[in-house]
Amino acid sequence: MRVRVLKTFADDTQQIHNEGEIFEIADEKAIQYKDSIEEVVRLRVKKRFIDKYTDEVNNADKVIDITPARADELKGYVEDTNKMSLRKIIFIVIGVIGVGLGAVGAALPFLPAFPFLLIAAICFGKSSDKLDTWFKNTNLYKKNLETYVKGQGMTWEAKIKVMTMVSILMAIGFTIMTIKDVIIYARITLIAVWIFHIIYFCFGVKKYDPNRPAKVKKINREKYAVV
Repeated sequence: MRVRVLKTFADDTQQIHNEGEIFEIADEKAIQYKDSIEEVVRLRVKKRFIDKYTDEVNNADKVIDITPARADELKGYVEDTNKMSLRKIIFIVIGVIGVGLGAVGAALPFLPAFPFLLIAAICFGKSSDKLDTWFKNTNLYKKNLETYVKGQGMTWEAKIKVMTMVSILMAIGFTIMTIKDVIIYARITLIAVWIFHIIYFCFGVKKYDPNRPAKVKKINREKYAVV
């Protein structure tokens, strides 16, 4: 049985269990210490919500330990930790591919790591708290993406690397369109996208400044149900 300690106690082996601690215990032992513990179940959040008792924000894929009675109250917002939707699996697969390509891009001068790592960050953020936390603690993320995500900008070296690679890919696409005599509107659209991405990285993305304060993400509590 999985239990949470309600008040600190010492078991038969004189091991101290502090208030709030969660651990596994045999059913017969649980009866012995019933006044000091409560049963909890480990579940995964499948739909974000704010806990009406603690005011804690719980995002999708977060794993929480709650009492069976509380689990019934949160029916529709939590699920068994062994369940994983097809959507999450797809995001995880894309994220892993993004990390792989980003790692290659970090090692090769002609391939930018930034777009692939950005895709990985988005996918892990939408699918797995554990993978998201792991990825954000890697040197790959910290050296190539962290400053951009924090709003501190990008170095010109990183900007030029991204713009060069995107320009090469778009040039190849434009050449193929011209050879295949694709309608002019498609080619104009491609040129417009290329111009936009140049303007965005030159003027929209700030130049990296280590002294610029990192941007703090604000939670829009109105988008969370309170349960």
